[in-house]
Amino acid sequence: MPYLAHFGLVERPFALTPNPKLYMHTPEHTAIAQAVVYALKQEAGIVKVVGDIGTGKTLLCRILLHALVDAQPLAYINAPERDEARLVDTVCKEFGVEVGPRESAYEALRHFLLEKHAQGHIPVLMVDEAQALGIEGLESLRLFSNLETEHSKLLQIVLFGQPELDVLLKRYELRQLNQRIVHGFYTRKLTSAESEQYVRHRISRCKRKGNRRELFSKGAQALIAKSSRGIPRLINVLSEKALLVAYSDTAPRVERSHVEDAVADSKDILFAPVAMLDRTTTRRVLWAALAAEAALAAVIALLLLPLGNVTNTPFFSRVVEAVTPAVTTIMQTAALPGPESDAAQDR
Repeated sequence: MPYLAHFGLVERPFALTPNPKLYMHTPEHTAIAQAVVYALKQEAGIVKVVGDIGTGKTLLCRILLHALVDAQPLAYINAPERDEARLVDTVCKEFGVEVGPRESAYEALRHFLLEKHAQGHIPVLMVDEAQALGIEGLESLRLFSNLETEHSKLLQIVLFGQPELDVLLKRYELRQLNQRIVHGFYTRKLTSAESEQYVRHRISRCKRKGNRRELFSKGAQALIAKSSRGIPRLINVLSEKALLVAYSDTAPRVERSHVEDAVADSKDILFAPVAMLDRTTTRRVLWAALAAEAALAAVIALLLLPLGNVTNTPFFSRVVEAVTPAVTTIMQTAALPGPESDAAQDR
Protein backbone atom coordinates (compact mmCIF):
# COMPACT_ATOMS: atom_id res chain seq x y z
CA MET A 1 0.00 0.00 0.00
CA PRO A 2 1.31 3.52 -0.78
CA TYR A 3 0.84 4.72 2.80
CA LEU A 4 3.27 2.23 4.37
CA ALA A 5 6.42 4.32 4.01
CA HIS A 6 4.54 7.52 4.90
CA PHE A 7 3.42 6.13 8.25
CA GLY A 8 6.53 4.06 8.96
CA LEU A 9 4.87 0.67 8.56
CA VAL A 10 6.38 -2.55 7.22
CA GLU A 11 3.09 -4.25 6.27
CA ARG A 12 -0.62 -3.55 6.11
CA PRO A 13 -2.05 -3.63 9.64
CA PHE A 14 -5.66 -3.93 8.55
CA ALA A 15 -5.64 -6.41 5.68
CA LEU A 16 -8.76 -8.58 5.67
CA THR A 17 -6.86 -11.84 5.33
CA PRO A 18 -6.70 -13.57 8.76
CA ASN A 19 -3.14 -13.21 10.04
CA PRO A 20 -2.17 -14.97 13.30
CA LYS A 21 0.79 -12.58 13.65
CA LEU A 22 -1.64 -9.68 14.17
CA TYR A 23 -3.99 -11.58 16.45
CA MET A 24 -5.02 -9.67 19.57
CA HIS A 25 -5.69 -11.95 22.49
CA THR A 26 -8.93 -10.93 24.18
CA PRO A 27 -9.98 -12.63 27.42
CA GLU A 28 -13.00 -14.10 25.64
CA HIS A 29 -11.07 -15.57 22.69
CA THR A 30 -8.40 -16.90 25.01
CA ALA A 31 -11.04 -18.58 27.15
CA ILE A 32 -12.70 -20.13 24.07
CA ALA A 33 -9.39 -21.43 22.73
CA GLN A 34 -8.47 -22.94 26.09
CA ALA A 35 -11.94 -24.48 26.44
CA VAL A 36 -11.79 -26.06 22.98
CA VAL A 37 -8.35 -27.54 23.66
CA TYR A 38 -9.59 -28.88 27.00
CA ALA A 39 -12.69 -30.39 25.35
CA LEU A 40 -10.51 -32.13 22.78
CA LYS A 41 -8.27 -33.53 25.50
CA GLN A 42 -11.39 -34.91 27.16
CA GLU A 43 -12.35 -36.58 23.85
CA ALA A 44 -15.61 -34.62 23.69
CA GLY A 45 -16.38 -35.73 20.15
CA ILE A 46 -18.00 -32.67 18.54
CA VAL A 47 -17.47 -29.04 19.59
CA LYS A 48 -18.92 -25.93 17.94
CA VAL A 49 -17.90 -22.27 17.91
CA VAL A 50 -20.55 -19.86 16.62
CA GLY A 51 -20.40 -16.12 15.94
CA ASP A 52 -21.50 -13.40 13.52
CA ILE A 53 -19.52 -12.64 10.38
CA GLY A 54 -16.36 -10.70 11.11
CA THR A 55 -16.09 -11.52 14.82
CA GLY A 56 -12.85 -13.49 14.49
CA LYS A 57 -13.94 -17.13 14.15
CA THR A 58 -11.60 -17.93 11.26
CA LEU A 59 -8.61 -16.32 12.96
CA LEU A 60 -9.45 -18.19 16.16
CA CYS A 61 -9.56 -21.37 14.10
CA ARG A 62 -6.09 -20.62 12.70
CA ILE A 63 -4.75 -20.00 16.19
CA LEU A 64 -6.11 -23.37 17.33
CA LEU A 65 -4.57 -25.07 14.31
CA HIS A 66 -1.17 -23.66 15.26
CA ALA A 67 -1.67 -24.75 18.87
CA LEU A 68 -2.66 -28.32 18.00
CA VAL A 69 -0.47 -29.03 14.99
CA ASP A 70 2.13 -30.94 16.99
CA ALA A 71 -0.34 -32.71 19.27
CA GLN A 72 -2.72 -34.58 16.94
CA PRO A 73 -3.19 -35.21 13.20
CA LEU A 74 -5.21 -32.26 11.88
CA ALA A 75 -7.47 -31.60 8.91
CA TYR A 76 -8.90 -28.17 8.06
CA ILE A 77 -11.81 -27.54 5.70
CA ASN A 78 -13.14 -24.13 4.73
CA ALA A 79 -16.60 -23.74 3.13
CA PRO A 80 -16.92 -27.52 2.70
CA GLU A 81 -18.83 -29.60 0.16
CA ARG A 82 -22.39 -30.67 0.96
CA ASP A 83 -22.20 -33.89 -1.02
CA GLU A 84 -21.23 -36.81 1.23
CA ALA A 85 -18.89 -38.49 -1.26
CA ARG A 86 -17.03 -35.26 -2.01
CA LEU A 87 -16.86 -34.39 1.67
CA VAL A 88 -15.26 -37.75 2.53
CA ASP A 89 -12.79 -37.31 -0.34
CA THR A 90 -11.88 -33.84 0.96
CA VAL A 91 -11.35 -35.09 4.51
CA CYS A 92 -9.12 -37.91 3.25
CA LYS A 93 -7.10 -35.45 1.20
CA GLU A 94 -6.63 -33.09 4.15
CA PHE A 95 -5.45 -35.94 6.38
CA GLY A 96 -3.15 -37.19 3.61
CA VAL A 97 -5.02 -40.49 3.31
CA GLU A 98 -4.49 -42.39 0.06
CA VAL A 99 -7.53 -44.33 -1.12
CA GLY A 100 -6.68 -47.76 -2.53
CA PRO A 101 -8.24 -49.12 -5.74
CA ARG A 102 -10.31 -51.71 -3.85
CA GLU A 103 -11.64 -49.56 -1.01
CA SER A 104 -13.95 -46.61 -0.65
CA ALA A 105 -12.79 -43.27 0.69
CA TYR A 106 -14.87 -43.90 3.83
CA GLU A 107 -13.11 -47.25 4.42
CA ALA A 108 -9.72 -45.65 3.83
CA LEU A 109 -10.53 -42.95 6.36
CA ARG A 110 -11.64 -45.53 8.91
CA HIS A 111 -8.42 -47.53 8.47
CA PHE A 112 -6.39 -44.34 8.90
CA LEU A 113 -8.24 -43.43 12.09
CA LEU A 114 -7.80 -46.91 13.53
CA GLU A 115 -4.09 -46.78 12.77
CA LYS A 116 -3.74 -43.42 14.50
CA HIS A 117 -5.76 -44.69 17.47
CA ALA A 118 -3.36 -47.60 17.84
CA GLN A 119 -0.56 -45.01 18.01
CA GLY A 120 -2.37 -43.13 20.77
CA HIS A 121 -3.75 -40.31 18.62
CA ILE A 122 -7.26 -39.03 17.95
CA PRO A 123 -7.22 -36.90 14.76
CA VAL A 124 -9.07 -33.59 14.77
CA LEU A 125 -11.21 -32.27 11.91
CA MET A 126 -11.80 -28.50 11.93
CA VAL A 127 -14.59 -27.21 9.70
CA ASP A 128 -14.81 -23.46 9.06
CA GLU A 129 -18.04 -21.95 7.67
CA ALA A 130 -19.80 -25.13 8.78
CA GLN A 131 -23.23 -23.66 7.99
CA ALA A 132 -22.32 -24.08 4.31
CA LEU A 133 -22.63 -27.86 4.76
CA GLY A 134 -26.40 -27.65 4.90
CA ILE A 135 -28.49 -30.53 6.20
CA GLU A 136 -26.89 -33.13 3.92
CA GLY A 137 -23.31 -32.22 4.78
CA LEU A 138 -23.97 -31.96 8.51
CA GLU A 139 -25.62 -35.38 8.48
CA SER A 140 -22.46 -36.73 6.82
CA LEU A 141 -20.45 -35.33 9.74
CA ARG A 142 -22.69 -37.25 12.10
CA LEU A 143 -21.71 -40.42 10.26
CA PHE A 144 -18.06 -39.46 10.76
CA SER A 145 -18.74 -39.20 14.49
CA ASN A 146 -19.92 -42.82 14.42
CA LEU A 147 -16.34 -43.88 13.80
CA GLU A 148 -15.33 -45.17 17.19
CA THR A 149 -14.12 -48.16 19.17
CA GLU A 150 -15.88 -49.63 22.19
CA HIS A 151 -14.11 -47.17 24.46
CA SER A 152 -13.01 -44.20 22.42
CA LYS A 153 -13.83 -41.85 19.57
CA LEU A 154 -11.66 -42.19 16.50
CA LEU A 155 -12.25 -38.63 15.26
CA GLN A 156 -12.94 -35.32 16.97
CA ILE A 157 -14.73 -32.53 15.12
CA VAL A 158 -14.72 -28.77 15.74
CA LEU A 159 -17.36 -26.76 13.85
CA PHE A 160 -16.91 -23.02 13.28
CA GLY A 161 -19.96 -21.30 11.88
CA GLN A 162 -22.27 -18.33 11.65
CA PRO A 163 -25.55 -18.20 13.61
CA GLU A 164 -27.21 -20.02 10.71
CA LEU A 165 -25.40 -23.12 11.94
CA ASP A 166 -27.46 -23.08 15.15
CA VAL A 167 -30.62 -22.67 13.08
CA LEU A 168 -29.71 -25.75 11.04
CA LEU A 169 -28.86 -27.81 14.10
CA LYS A 170 -32.32 -27.20 15.51
CA ARG A 171 -33.88 -28.93 12.52
CA TYR A 172 -35.59 -32.23 13.30
CA GLU A 173 -33.47 -34.04 10.71
CA LEU A 174 -30.29 -33.08 12.57
CA ARG A 175 -31.43 -33.85 16.12
CA GLN A 176 -28.98 -36.75 16.43
CA LEU A 177 -26.03 -34.58 15.45
CA ASN A 178 -27.15 -31.77 17.76
CA GLN A 179 -27.30 -34.20 20.68
CA ARG A 180 -23.67 -35.17 20.04
CA ILE A 181 -22.36 -31.61 20.34
CA VAL A 182 -21.00 -31.65 23.87
CA HIS A 183 -19.71 -28.08 24.05
CA GLY A 184 -20.80 -24.88 22.29
CA PHE A 185 -19.00 -21.53 22.45
CA TYR A 186 -19.95 -18.12 21.09
CA THR A 187 -17.72 -15.29 19.88
CA ARG A 188 -18.98 -11.78 20.54
CA LYS A 189 -18.23 -8.31 19.27
CA LEU A 190 -15.49 -6.25 20.88
CA THR A 191 -16.27 -3.63 23.50
CA SER A 192 -15.44 0.02 22.74
CA ALA A 193 -12.26 -0.22 24.80
CA GLU A 194 -11.26 -3.47 23.09
CA SER A 195 -11.97 -1.98 19.65
CA GLU A 196 -9.62 0.93 20.32
CA GLN A 197 -7.02 -1.44 21.71
CA TYR A 198 -7.43 -3.57 18.57
CA VAL A 199 -6.46 -0.59 16.37
CA ARG A 200 -3.42 0.24 18.50
CA HIS A 201 -2.35 -3.41 18.70
CA ARG A 202 -2.37 -4.02 14.95
CA ILE A 203 -0.55 -0.78 14.27
CA SER A 204 2.11 -1.64 16.85
CA ARG A 205 2.73 -5.04 15.25
CA CYS A 206 3.33 -3.47 11.83
CA LYS A 207 5.50 -0.46 12.72
CA ARG A 208 9.09 -0.17 11.63
CA LYS A 209 11.64 -0.60 14.37
CA GLY A 210 12.03 2.65 16.28
CA ASN A 211 8.74 4.12 15.05
CA ARG A 212 7.00 5.49 18.15
CA ARG A 213 4.42 7.70 16.43
CA GLU A 214 0.77 7.46 17.40
CA LEU A 215 -0.89 6.93 14.04
CA PHE A 216 -4.52 7.23 15.18
CA SER A 217 -5.75 10.07 17.36
CA LYS A 218 -7.99 9.24 20.31
CA GLY A 219 -10.94 10.78 18.50
CA ALA A 220 -10.25 8.64 15.44
CA GLN A 221 -10.06 5.47 17.53
CA ALA A 222 -13.29 6.29 19.33
CA LEU A 223 -15.21 6.90 16.09
CA ILE A 224 -13.90 3.66 14.58
CA ALA A 225 -14.98 1.76 17.68
CA LYS A 226 -18.46 3.28 17.58
CA SER A 227 -19.04 3.00 13.82
CA SER A 228 -17.73 -0.57 13.52
CA ARG A 229 -20.05 -1.86 16.27
CA GLY A 230 -17.06 -3.79 17.62
CA ILE A 231 -16.84 -6.07 14.59
CA PRO A 232 -13.13 -6.66 13.81
CA ARG A 233 -13.68 -6.92 10.06
CA LEU A 234 -15.40 -3.53 10.00
CA ILE A 235 -12.64 -2.06 12.17
CA ASN A 236 -10.19 -3.22 9.51
CA VAL A 237 -12.23 -1.71 6.66
CA LEU A 238 -12.61 1.68 8.35
CA SER A 239 -9.01 1.84 9.56
CA GLU A 240 -7.63 0.96 6.12
CA LYS A 241 -9.72 3.63 4.43
CA ALA A 242 -8.88 6.21 7.09
CA LEU A 243 -5.16 5.59 6.55
CA LEU A 244 -5.62 6.18 2.81
CA VAL A 245 -7.48 9.45 3.41
CA ALA A 246 -4.84 10.65 5.88
CA TYR A 247 -2.13 9.69 3.39
CA SER A 248 -3.84 11.68 0.62
CA ASP A 249 -3.81 14.69 2.98
CA THR A 250 -0.12 14.02 3.81
CA ALA A 251 -1.23 14.07 7.44
CA PRO A 252 1.17 12.63 10.05
CA ARG A 253 -1.63 10.59 11.64
CA VAL A 254 -5.28 9.66 11.22
CA GLU A 255 -7.64 12.22 12.71
CA ARG A 256 -11.35 11.96 13.43
CA SER A 257 -12.14 13.82 10.19
CA HIS A 258 -10.36 11.13 8.18
CA VAL A 259 -12.46 8.44 9.85
CA GLU A 260 -15.60 10.47 9.13
CA ASP A 261 -14.76 10.28 5.41
CA ALA A 262 -14.17 6.53 5.72
CA VAL A 263 -17.49 6.07 7.51
CA ALA A 264 -19.34 8.12 4.88
CA ASP A 265 -17.86 5.91 2.18
CA SER A 266 -18.76 2.68 4.00
CA LYS A 267 -22.44 3.21 4.82
CA ASP A 268 -23.49 0.23 2.69
CA ILE A 269 -21.71 -2.19 5.00
CA LEU A 270 -21.80 -0.30 8.29
CA PHE A 271 -25.56 -0.05 8.40
CA ALA A 272 -26.47 -3.21 6.48
CA PRO A 273 -27.44 -6.58 7.99
CA VAL A 274 -24.36 -8.40 9.25
CA ALA A 275 -24.69 -11.04 6.51
CA MET A 276 -23.73 -8.46 3.88
CA LEU A 277 -20.28 -8.11 5.40
CA ASP A 278 -19.23 -11.20 3.50
CA ARG A 279 -19.12 -9.05 0.37
CA THR A 280 -16.06 -7.21 1.71
CA THR A 281 -13.80 -10.18 1.04
CA THR A 282 -14.96 -11.44 -2.36
CA ARG A 283 -12.76 -9.30 -4.59
CA ARG A 284 -9.80 -9.37 -2.17
CA VAL A 285 -9.27 -13.06 -2.91
CA LEU A 286 -9.10 -12.48 -6.68
CA TRP A 287 -6.35 -9.91 -6.32
CA ALA A 288 -4.29 -11.47 -3.54
CA ALA A 289 -1.43 -12.31 -5.92
CA LEU A 290 -1.07 -8.64 -6.88
CA ALA A 291 -1.05 -7.20 -3.38
CA ALA A 292 2.71 -7.64 -2.87
CA GLU A 293 3.63 -4.70 -5.12
CA ALA A 294 3.05 -1.29 -3.57
CA ALA A 295 2.04 0.37 -6.82
CA LEU A 296 -0.35 -2.42 -7.73
CA ALA A 297 -1.77 -2.23 -4.23
CA ALA A 298 -2.59 1.41 -4.94
CA VAL A 299 -4.57 0.32 -7.98
CA ILE A 300 -6.36 -2.27 -5.87
CA ALA A 301 -7.30 0.42 -3.35
CA LEU A 302 -8.84 2.38 -6.20
CA LEU A 303 -10.60 -0.42 -8.04
CA LEU A 304 -11.63 -2.74 -5.27
CA LEU A 305 -13.29 -0.53 -2.68
CA PRO A 306 -15.90 -2.83 -1.16
CA LEU A 307 -19.56 -2.30 -1.97
CA GLY A 308 -21.63 0.60 -3.19
CA ASN A 309 -21.27 3.31 -5.77
CA VAL A 310 -18.18 5.12 -4.53
CA THR A 311 -17.40 7.25 -7.57
CA ASN A 312 -19.23 10.30 -6.28
CA THR A 313 -17.90 10.25 -2.71
CA PRO A 314 -15.24 12.59 -1.27
CA PHE A 315 -13.25 9.54 -0.20
CA PHE A 316 -13.04 8.27 -3.79
CA SER A 317 -11.88 11.64 -5.11
CA ARG A 318 -9.14 11.89 -2.52
CA VAL A 319 -7.88 8.36 -3.14
CA VAL A 320 -7.87 9.01 -6.91
CA GLU A 321 -5.70 12.08 -6.34
CA ALA A 322 -3.31 10.09 -4.19
CA VAL A 323 -2.86 7.07 -6.45
CA THR A 324 -3.26 8.51 -9.98
CA PRO A 325 0.51 8.53 -10.67
CA ALA A 326 0.76 4.83 -9.82
CA VAL A 327 -2.36 4.04 -11.86
CA THR A 328 -1.01 5.85 -14.91
CA THR A 329 2.33 4.05 -14.75
CA ILE A 330 0.82 0.60 -14.35
CA MET A 331 -1.88 1.02 -16.98
CA GLN A 332 0.89 1.79 -19.47
CA THR A 333 2.79 -1.40 -18.68
CA ALA A 334 0.09 -3.95 -17.87
CA ALA A 335 -3.34 -4.73 -19.25
CA LEU A 336 -5.27 -4.53 -16.02
CA PRO A 337 -9.09 -4.52 -16.04
CA GLY A 338 -10.71 -1.19 -15.23
CA PRO A 339 -13.42 -0.54 -12.64
CA GLU A 340 -16.23 -1.30 -15.06
CA SER A 341 -14.95 -4.77 -15.96
CA ASP A 342 -14.30 -5.52 -12.30
CA ALA A 343 -17.85 -4.51 -11.38
CA ALA A 344 -19.17 -6.65 -14.21
CA GLN A 345 -17.30 -9.67 -12.84
CA ASP A 346 -18.86 -9.13 -9.42
CA ARG A 347 -22.31 -9.07 -10.93
